[in-house]
Amino acid sequence: MASSEAIVRSATSISDALGLSLGFVGLTLTAIGTSLPELTFTISAMKRRKPQEVLGDITGGVIANSTFVLGITSIIHPIVVNKSNIGPSTLIFMIITLAIFLRVAKTKEKLDKKEAVVLLGVYVLFILVEYYLQSVK
Repeated sequence: MASSEAIVRSATSISDALGLSLGFVGLTLTAIGTSLPELTFTISAMKRRKPQEVLGDITGGVIANSTFVLGITSIIHPIVVNKSNIGPSTLIFMIITLAIFLRVAKTKEKLDKKEAVVLLGVYVLFILVEYYLQSVK
């Protein structure tokens, strides 16, 4: 809990210092920061040649964050979901990412460097679009 509180305070400070919205800081810096343990785990699992652990961790993390974390948080304090919190661009990028994942899952046996570069490109584009959208507000 203490580290979570520190992350929230740091995100707020960064938001204030850089003049960025808390939503943008959450979508980028906080999201990357909280994903670093998963990245470390996945690299370790791949070194041990355990790709099933990687997919289990990633899909489990997405499902846990989308259901368990949102559910518990909403019980404690309802979350307001509106166009200013989740804009069309966020939904579009979620759909694009899901489409890439489903395409790979249906047509290939592995996610190779080509798809990896596409996914990283989608993420960079997502950050740029979100930054642009928050700067024109």
